[in-house]
Amino acid sequence: FNTKASLLTMEAEIRERKQGAEESVESYYLAFSRLAHRLGVSDELKNRWFFHGLRPEIKTGVADKIDSPIQE
Repeated sequence: FNTKASLLTMEAEIRERKQGAEESVESYYLAFSRLAHRLGVSDELKNRWFFHGLRPEIKTGVADKIDSPIQE
């Protein structure tokens, strides 16, 4: 059972969540996904917030993959 206050707290937590310096992408993703599931956010919003919290060197690599055409 979640109160409005606890939902607002969880939303702030997920929006401010950043991948730790020594945290693997998998660990970050799992923790992030648990929060997103508890909040019931859409996949689009979850993906946007997840990407925002990635470490810069990983975010750059992911952005490059998104912007490049798919090779067949």
